[in-house]
Amino acid sequence: MAAGAPRVFVSHLAGVPVFDPNGDQVGRVRDLVAMLRVGPRPPRILGLVVEVISRRRIFLPMTRVTGVESGQVITTGVVNMRRFEQRPTERLVLGEFLDRRVRLVETEEEVTVLDVAIQQLPARRDWEIDKYFVRKGRGGALRRKGETLTVEWSAVSGFSLEEHGQGAENLVATFERLRPADVANALHHLSPKRRVEVAAALDDDRLADVLEELPEDDQVEILGKLKEERAADVLEAMDPDDAADLLSELPEEDKERLLTLMRPDDAADVRRLMSYEERTAGGLMTTEPIVLRPDATVADALARVRQQDLSPALAAQVYVCRSPDETPTGKYLGTVHFQRLLRDPPFTLVSSIVDSDLVPLPPDTPLPTVTSYLAAYNLVSAPVVDESGSLLGAVTVDDVLDHLLPEDWRETDFHGEGASAMAGEERSKASSTGASGLMRPPRTRLDQPKAPGLKLLPEYDPEAFGRFSERIARFLGTGRFIVWMTLIIIVWVAWNVWAPKELRWDEYPFIFLTLMLSLQASYAAPLILLAQNRQDDRDRVTHEQDRKQNERSIADTEYLSREIAALRMGLGEVATRDWIRSELQDLVRDMEERRIVRTSESDEGDRRGPTRP
Repeated sequence: MAAGAPRVFVSHLAGVPVFDPNGDQVGRVRDLVAMLRVGPRPPRILGLVVEVISRRRIFLPMTRVTGVESGQVITTGVVNMRRFEQRPTERLVLGEFLDRRVRLVETEEEVTVLDVAIQQLPARRDWEIDKYFVRKGRGGALRRKGETLTVEWSAVSGFSLEEHGQGAENLVATFERLRPADVANALHHLSPKRRVEVAAALDDDRLADVLEELPEDDQVEILGKLKEERAADVLEAMDPDDAADLLSELPEEDKERLLTLMRPDDAADVRRLMSYEERTAGGLMTTEPIVLRPDATVADALARVRQQDLSPALAAQVYVCRSPDETPTGKYLGTVHFQRLLRDPPFTLVSSIVDSDLVPLPPDTPLPTVTSYLAAYNLVSAPVVDESGSLLGAVTVDDVLDHLLPEDWRETDFHGEGASAMAGEERSKASSTGASGLMRPPRTRLDQPKAPGLKLLPEYDPEAFGRFSERIARFLGTGRFIVWMTLIIIVWVAWNVWAPKELRWDEYPFIFLTLMLSLQASYAAPLILLAQNRQDDRDRVTHEQDRKQNERSIADTEYLSREIAALRMGLGEVATRDWIRSELQDLVRDMEERRIVRTSESDEGDRRGPTRP
């Protein structure tokens, strides 16, 4: 244990790399394994759950941990690569302790666990849970933050081998920087109950991305635990082909009910995909490729390709079709590859650079033929066209691989030489920086809890508050406000002068009225200033946008100027209509002069008459 950190809060360990003594990276910490004990003894930390390069989760005993620093864990170098399997008496600290509702022993007050501190026993390599960082109160609609405090492990009750309901806010926060596949891998290793709790805490788009990476059993389990309305929203956020695959695993009644709750256009795409055989081009395709009309330009195509939510496979090429441009489209004209878009000028029509030699696939093409097609033409996606020539969708290489691999490939590790090569490359990179990394001083204090947003005030949306305040400030500057304020003052004064004495609440000198007007005036100035600041911010944004637009316009103008200059230079050697006309006129003039000369010579010969011998 580092001398400067006698205590470590586990939130600092989530995702940190694990190194051996040589500086080679073994993997990353994904969780800690604790064992709850009977009697007045704190829970013991058995070891770490480490995810190695091949995404296998292994168990690293704490007895083999030689050091814990900020941003890294050092081991003895002896690692057992056997897959980690959680035992009934074991609990995952990050996955099952954070966000748990427990009670303070002294006051019986309910608190939420935000972080857990572990400490190494003196002269030993054993670790135990030492303290809990908790928050009092229960989050309401405004998410008011209660008092936070660090308490001894014995000061709370509620940790047992039974599973109780708990939140997932802090655990979800540790997933923010992970890819959907990594989040899916983490969810798969949680208990079914905890898996559903964490999935319910994710937003629809994030949950949709994660569901696409989970095994089918986990997908069905999570979707079945969601409310039907939310399940339909998540299905809408998923890719149509993945949503169709998931719905095909549900009972017929549940399938139809969810399709009815989905938006009609999304449900229509999913129903169309479900009408094809699973292992055919129609069953593999997505109905949302990039489709452009023939009159679209390269600039339009690049703008569509630039969309962030597109997968790399779909962004690799665009499909040119006649109207309508939603699948099923009009007549399919051809494909334009991304590299070709980069080589041609922005104003080029995509219809002039289509690859019409690429034969599209019919929807009943079997999976082996689709695989051979992609391999033969070195493609990452292929168009699917029906008998009438309309584009139905596109088959991407990731969906093909998903069906070529074993059904349980998401639950297994990566094997073979590829994984070894990846591990070797990762370790070579780590070895080049590992030594310096081991000597680097801690960047954060591990003995302090990593509290998410300790605030005394309720959380709010600054933009919504700004809009509301600006509306009030603008109302203060209108004639309507002056009229209403005048009427209120008149009624106030009249009532407190002529009303029965027992009904008056602010007699002369009208102290409450003066206080109210002073309060209104004190708030009016900052509100008006806030509105002015927001307007200034909008003006700055507008000016910045105008500046960028002007820069783009200047760049476009310079580009057009260069093109026009090149065109003029090229036309300098080209025969124009005026030049041809002038040449023809000169030629006609020469011919006319020659004709006149010949006519005059002929007339002169006739006048002389025939010559005598």
